[in-house]
Amino acid sequence: MEARADSPRIAVIGMGNLLMTDDGVGVHALHRLQEGCSNETVRWVDGGTDAWGALHAAQGCRALLILDAVRGRHPPGTVYRLSLDELRARTQALSLHEVSLVHAIGLQDALGEGFDAVRIVGMEPERIEWGIGLSEACSRAMPQMLEAARSEIGELKEVETTEGAQRC
Repeated sequence: MEARADSPRIAVIGMGNLLMTDDGVGVHALHRLQEGCSNETVRWVDGGTDAWGALHAAQGCRALLILDAVRGRHPPGTVYRLSLDELRARTQALSLHEVSLVHAIGLQDALGEGFDAVRIVGMEPERIEWGIGLSEACSRAMPQMLEAARSEIGELKEVETTEGAQRC
C-alpha cells in the first residue's frame, strides 16, 4: 500500500453496529475522538459492520488503529490495548467483534499492501442486543477507551518506515 505524501498517516476505524447496544462501542468512541479534532495526520473511518469497506477507506495510510468491542472474558467495560500480532496469538482467549477485519488485514499483508503498524483498542461489552446506546458499564469506561485510543494515536505518529524496506 503506497502512501501518498498528502495522505493522512493514520487511519482510525470505529467498528460496530450502533443498533446493537455495546456492539457499537467502536463507532461511539470514533465519533467522540473526532469531536473538535482537526488532526491532519488522522483519517477517521466509521466502519460500521463493513470490514472490507473500512479497509478500503484506510488505503494510503501507514498505520491503522481499530476501535471495537472485544470479548476477553473480563468484566464489562474492560479496555484492551493490543497489537495485531497479540490479537492473533490470543485468538482462543480474545475475539474482535469483526473477525473478518483481522482476516482482511492478513490478506492485505500477504499482497504486500499492508500497514506499517496495526493496533486495536477494544472494550469488553456488557450486552449485545437490539437497542441504541451503550450499557452503563461501557458508558462509564468510555473515557478510559478514549484515553487509550489517544495514546495509541500518539505512538502511531512515531512509526516510521524505511524507504525500500521489505516486510518480513
